[in-house]
Amino acid sequence: MSRVLVSGAPGTGKTRSAVTCHRPLHIISLPGEGGTNSIPQEEGIFPYVWVDDADSRASSKAVIDEIKALTIEIVSGARGECVTVFIDGLHKAYEYFLDTVTGGDFFKGNDFEPLLYQRSHTKFLEYLKLVKESRVQYAFFTAWDAKDPDKPELKSKSPMHVYPDLPGKLSRRIMGEFSLVLSSHVVPALVRGQPARFYWQLKPNSEVHGAAIKIDPAIYSKLPDEIPQDWVKLEEMLMGTKK
Repeated sequence: MSRVLVSGAPGTGKTRSAVTCHRPLHIISLPGEGGTNSIPQEEGIFPYVWVDDADSRASSKAVIDEIKALTIEIVSGARGECVTVFIDGLHKAYEYFLDTVTGGDFFKGNDFEPLLYQRSHTKFLEYLKLVKESRVQYAFFTAWDAKDPDKPELKSKSPMHVYPDLPGKLSRRIMGEFSLVLSSHVVPALVRGQPARFYWQLKPNSEVHGAAIKIDPAIYSKLPDEIPQDWVKLEEMLMGTKK
């Protein structure tokens, strides 16, 4: 239960929820991720934010190499003690992997061989594996979500369900890479001046299929469908130590 994927629409608390994670906490805001203003600024939290410049736009491979190098430094302890690594914006980082395997055609808007998606998927999952198999105690990843057709061949007539916003089969395949997949949503305040409420959906429903937990069925059956975004409290529930 220490490798977690959190998906959701923008503004649903994905980045903000990092404040509830165990510290020291290192947050990597991946290139293109726009939620940097939500990164908590507190003791024990160390953010790393990419700045778009001419070099990064010129070479997606250079960006990926830099992401990997920074990630290895963090999970290995070279950047200081790390209990939790929080990698924000997988949906944006994927674009750099795809641009690399297409030789730059993706960002240029050029056509490319669709089979290259599979190569991009493989490179992307290799990066996830690098983190998942590291010694860091907790690893969180975030991504946007989107409606995905159950039967693409039916086009607009296909039933749609919400999954992590990644291309093709990767939107579902990635769920198998994690023991815990959470779907974020927000309930706006009904009264002006009151705070909005942010939740994690733990179980799939008729609309959202991008939520799943691989756990003892006896514990799973006792879990609520959703909870306020708080990792410590959720961890207690998953360990069966909190009602």
